[in-house]
Amino acid sequence: MQLRIFLFLTLFISLSSPALAADRLVIASAAGPLPGQSLPALTLAMAKGVTELALRVSTTADSTLLLLSDDDLNLASDAARLFPDRQQDDGTFRANDFSLEEIRQLRLHPESEDDKWPSPSVAIPTLAEALALIRRLEEHLTLPLSIFLEIDASVAQPTAGNGALLLDTLAQFGYLDRQSRLLIACSDPDTLQRLHQQLLPERQMDLPLLQLLAGNPEGDTGTSAAPSSWLFSNSGLRIVAGYAWGIAAPAATIAGHDENGQAIGALAGYFAEAKRYGLHRLAQLPAAATMEEEELLKLTNTLFDQLELDGVYTDAYQAISRHRQRLVEEAARQADLPPFFSELELKRPAPKEELQEY
Repeated sequence: MQLRIFLFLTLFISLSSPALAADRLVIASAAGPLPGQSLPALTLAMAKGVTELALRVSTTADSTLLLLSDDDLNLASDAARLFPDRQQDDGTFRANDFSLEEIRQLRLHPESEDDKWPSPSVAIPTLAEALALIRRLEEHLTLPLSIFLEIDASVAQPTAGNGALLLDTLAQFGYLDRQSRLLIACSDPDTLQRLHQQLLPERQMDLPLLQLLAGNPEGDTGTSAAPSSWLFSNSGLRIVAGYAWGIAAPAATIAGHDENGQAIGALAGYFAEAKRYGLHRLAQLPAAATMEEEELLKLTNTLFDQLELDGVYTDAYQAISRHRQRLVEEAARQADLPPFFSELELKRPAPKEELQEY
């Protein structure tokens, strides 16, 4: 299953330096009343104070870069109703089979249904339109935004020239180096290596790269590219460390639990070794609807505090970010206690606003 990149909000950590123990990325999905990856959804997120944002890029048949939450247009829009003849053998509707003119006719589905009001009519935006909006909102809200930009292999295909188009678009809006607060993520290692070795140096750009993993050491990265099982070997990890800022995989492949409560997983050792190579390590949590909140928070604590990962992807952003913030604040209060109180495991009282009313 291909790993998705989502909106996230947390204490910001520089993309060029490792996370501190108290500062972890809590990456949240854009699920809500507005269609994700749309201009209204981006505006709402920034108005709510989101300071880190993840976008996913696809390309049209005429090489226009789009924001799209899924490869299958029918999952995100009304493509099947307007263009039934474009359905592939596997039942999907691919963006790269549509021209920009045709894409403009589609309307996005809302992330969640609202029985009270009709769904808004929202179009699929281009990457340039989204970045133009973000830059304008940054100025008006005085809120600098960090972006994790997920691309698929087609966005950087040599024959189509899309890789050059992607970087030229980013450069147009001032995303040039590691101080630009933008990272490029992809599940195809060949695409990331081409960016690192050729496309970025040609433009004197230096943007950090994130290697997305399907989490299956015996298989590939979940793309249509050639199998990439070499990624999961020791030599493969050294290669990844040469071009990537970090790696990301589903949490289940990193931190299952044995009967003693110890973290285990197919990639647990791989992720532990990745830290030695200086790679940042992120995990995708299960959907909140599939797990009790208490279990989700416990899993997050395991990933952060036991396995020392740098961040998680989750659609339970508010619950997890609040939970982690409380832990950070509690640790700070405990650090202020005299040794005598700490040895007795006494805790400093919580701030007045945190006390429950009875």
